[in-house]
Amino acid sequence: MRVQVWLAGVALNLALALGGGGARAETPSVVPPRLEAGGTAPYPEGADGDAVVVLKLLVSATGEVTEVVIVEGQPPFAAAAEAAARGFRFAPATVEGAARAAYVQFRVEFTAPVLEPNPPAETPTRPADVAAPVAAPATEPAPVEVEVAVLGVRRPGTARVVSDSMTSVLPGAEGDPVRAIESMPGIVPILASGPFLGLRGAGAGMVGYEYDGIAVPYLYHLGRGPAVLHPWLVASAGLHPTGGPAHLGRAGGGFLEATAAEPAGRARANFRVRATDTALGVEAPFAGGRGSFMAAGRYSYTAALVGLVAPDFSLDFWDYQARASYQVAPGKKLEVVGFGAGDQSAQRQDDGMMEDLFHSSFHRGALRYEQRTPSGAWHRQSITLGHDRWDSNQSEYRPRSIQGNLRVEGQVPVSRRLAVGYGSDVLLREQYDNYELADSAELGSYTRRDVNLAVWSELMGSTGERFSFALGLRADLFTSSATPIGAAAAYGSVGPRAALSHQLAPWARLHESLGLGSQTRSPSQRPPGRMSSAAGGLEWTALADAGVEWQLPWDLSLDTTLFYSTFFHVGDTESLRYLDGQPDDLDRGQGRALGLELALQRNFSRRLRGFFSYTLSRSLRSIGRVTAASQYDRTHVLDLAFAYDFGRGFGLSSRATYYTGFPSRVDDVAIVNDVPRSSDYFQLDWQVAKRFTLDQKGRFLAITLGVLNTTLSKEPNDAVCNSSGCAEQMVGPATIPTIGVEGEI
Repeated sequence: MRVQVWLAGVALNLALALGGGGARAETPSVVPPRLEAGGTAPYPEGADGDAVVVLKLLVSATGEVTEVVIVEGQPPFAAAAEAAARGFRFAPATVEGAARAAYVQFRVEFTAPVLEPNPPAETPTRPADVAAPVAAPATEPAPVEVEVAVLGVRRPGTARVVSDSMTSVLPGAEGDPVRAIESMPGIVPILASGPFLGLRGAGAGMVGYEYDGIAVPYLYHLGRGPAVLHPWLVASAGLHPTGGPAHLGRAGGGFLEATAAEPAGRARANFRVRATDTALGVEAPFAGGRGSFMAAGRYSYTAALVGLVAPDFSLDFWDYQARASYQVAPGKKLEVVGFGAGDQSAQRQDDGMMEDLFHSSFHRGALRYEQRTPSGAWHRQSITLGHDRWDSNQSEYRPRSIQGNLRVEGQVPVSRRLAVGYGSDVLLREQYDNYELADSAELGSYTRRDVNLAVWSELMGSTGERFSFALGLRADLFTSSATPIGAAAAYGSVGPRAALSHQLAPWARLHESLGLGSQTRSPSQRPPGRMSSAAGGLEWTALADAGVEWQLPWDLSLDTTLFYSTFFHVGDTESLRYLDGQPDDLDRGQGRALGLELALQRNFSRRLRGFFSYTLSRSLRSIGRVTAASQYDRTHVLDLAFAYDFGRGFGLSSRATYYTGFPSRVDDVAIVNDVPRSSDYFQLDWQVAKRFTLDQKGRFLAITLGVLNTTLSKEPNDAVCNSSGCAEQMVGPATIPTIGVEGEI
């Protein structure tokens, strides 16, 4: 006989809170409980058949199980699992390095005994694949339960956070929370195979991407590829559609943010070999555990396989990461981080040549010094260097840039329920780019230097168990030197932000948020390596939303959100600016967007789990004599994903994506509001997997078989209508097999 026991990493309840319910605006550094001893339970004598028991365990700050609650299960299996769990031993959860009590959901699967000549000597177990929590550190012993491993969790307001658990539902995204962001409500795809996203009517040039305080041009690879960061470096990924915490800035339309994961504290190696790419990662402690070194990398050979399905389309990518950290004294850590990535895709033209659709690379390196105190205060100083470049052969333009960022930030608790965050940074940037020479077919070149300054502060906390808030204020200064195409300029801005959450009832929570943002000009297409000058003034945004999150029967939750966004003095109006009938001196426009978001999900601890995400929206731009749908406007965006756990390590996941087309480009104001849209897009992904647990320390081997874009769908990259009719430029299909093997030792 045998019994399989594992931590339910697909639905984790962690009891971590800021002074009895307060919340931080940013995700803290959290290490969840880790099983160290026990993990087996005897098959009940006299029982018959298979059974599943789900327990909720309270793991104390010393690692002992002090409370066991039977969430699901029937006798006699429930009693056997409960008795065994009381003897389990864990390494306790830590928040900002301090041990904390935590609730963890534990799943016990009993398999009926089978007569075997040589029964196994010990019971295999499946360790936790725990999600990164989003609650703040506790300042008092009593834990407060927070559901964390769900789609669209908000702490407080409307910041949506994704952790590892959600990735079990998405084919090809195992353990990669960044990959799941694009399936959230509010996201408007620019291209399914591209790394850029629109957000609630804001174009790709208005959305910012950041990893643990380091700005990057994008967070994941082409073709629904993996994140540009190894999953070991990422604790969770968040979407901030109304600006988010005050430390996020220089992008007016919202942010995609990945938070850093702490080192595991043990030696380990991970590999993933698939039909499209190979990834390796190693981590090892040193100096008696005071230090840790991690290195990882990925190289894609996707082009060969994609060429079999779509010989006129190519796709490739690569990335690397390294991190070394050392505790120089209790509560004081020195860290060096470096990472980079590159992506390239191309489409064959009528002349037989392959023309780049996307071809870029970037690199980042950071040196950091961090201090933390037992009271929960922390302070970090960092210097970051970066290099971005764009190498597409679509034109002779080759923008590239180098940058340096000096940053100071921290947080101080002022009471059991309140904390104050603060920070400032200086960004020095030099950009090399091309421009068209007057009365010449040749290109000239220039170098521009930008200096951007920012300061911010934020008050976070709660007034009780039901109400939490984050109130922030950020001030920015943007300066640019003179170039042949623009004068020297300097502009400042101040932007308040607020996020509120109120628990109306055990089954309903009200949330609302708003923010004012600013940035330099955002053209509709902004390749990595290029940022617009401050010349001509800043763009401004006002973003707001409100909604209710409902807890429903059958472990379902439904989030309904209404949003309204306004955009001032924006530059992404190229499709309307040059129409026949428009004035000749137009430059900037205005915009607005409104919509409804729905997010329905089922608890990820269930065998059958999944989510449904839907956005109904309208995005408009106004310039000159025209008000019309923006080039990013997609009326309907829908994502449906589910997974089923068959037991014994077998699982199935699938995802369907559908969105309507964008407005076709026209050449006359008379027809701009009556043009057809590009073709709708539909894509189906699926994957089956078998996971073999090797021991209780997290070692495993997994085999996957699946296909992203099984439907071989092409999508329109451009659509033009004129007196001769309408035509679309199609790209793809970006069909990627997920055949491979992954393991950790």
